[in-house]
Amino acid sequence: MPPFMPPFMSWSARAMMSVAIVALAGVAALRPLSAQTPPIRLRLPGYFTPMSVDSVAMPPVVVRASREVTYKAANAVLTELKIPVTTQDPAWRVLGSGSASMIRKLGRERLSAYLNCGSGMSGSHADGWRVTMAVFVWLEPVTATETRIRVGMLAGAQDVEGVSKDPVACGSSGVFEAQLAEMIQKRVALF
Repeated sequence: MPPFMPPFMSWSARAMMSVAIVALAGVAALRPLSAQTPPIRLRLPGYFTPMSVDSVAMPPVVVRASREVTYKAANAVLTELKIPVTTQDPAWRVLGSGSASMIRKLGRERLSAYLNCGSGMSGSHADGWRVTMAVFVWLEPVTATETRIRVGMLAGAQDVEGVSKDPVACGSSGVFEAQLAEMIQKRVALF
């Protein structure tokens, strides 16, 4: 008797269960296996252990463009925002930066519009301290003409006045991730 069959089942019940298991295995074999992208784990200022960027990614957004076109659009948008694209993996269709360093602004907005890094006498730490960000975009094909994108961001801040203060982890408001996805959606129309 196979080990996964309870001994108290009748022969006919075991036979039906075996048929059901074989049928489910056949259905599973027919479904395409979508490869999971490996997690991106980084240690940023303010975090005591490496964090997984994909665990904080926003819910996916579907873009009406092929994965290749969406990849080019995402790369162009990150470059426009002056986020150095240090990770480009066309096979996994993930791109971004694990260590974009900025002070005060991201694009045209103050960093405090996107991040909460705490505050002090001079205001928001996001606007006065050096912020190190990890920004990644994941692309997954839905159909030949639609792509699901996810954007994830982690950030930490360090006082630029010296090393006397400990770095802090920053919390995202989610605004930047949504804006980045929207910018990518608009950019695909240009390709």
